[in-house]
Amino acid sequence: MRARHVLGTLPDMAETVRDRTQVFDELFLRLPQLQALAAPLEHALLLLERCAQSGHKVLLCGNGGSAADADHIAAELMKSFYYRRPIDPALAAALQAQCPAAAPGLVAALEAPVAAIALGGQVATLTAYANDVDYRYAFAQQVYGLGRPGDVLVALST
Repeated sequence: MRARHVLGTLPDMAETVRDRTQVFDELFLRLPQLQALAAPLEHALLLLERCAQSGHKVLLCGNGGSAADADHIAAELMKSFYYRRPIDPALAAALQAQCPAAAPGLVAALEAPVAAIALGGQVATLTAYANDVDYRYAFAQQVYGLGRPGDVLVALST
């Protein structure tokens, strides 16, 4: 199985580096003011790639509009974004064996996810903790309950 990373399924490290360079070149062309953040942005991308490649998850949080952004980012990670991420061939074969009539459509539609959870979307947990304990620590409680070593937390603020 080829390694997955946040930008798609890539066959080797040389292609990963080439794609990363292209992505950053395009980003800095559109938003030159971000050039000063090149090193931390690349580090963040590497953390997300390692998280995805190792089967860990991305937890995202924010308040207000940042919560909506976190929701949107989680949705994009759970399906393809820039590159299509086909499912593992072993899963495709298992689906074909278990449900041959439905498998072709299902295999064509499914996309390999980068597991992602927007913590602001956990409304019952968020509001119960905020009501019963302290809103300031509601995201911390969710990270404590859902997070595991190797996961990445992305906290957004605008």
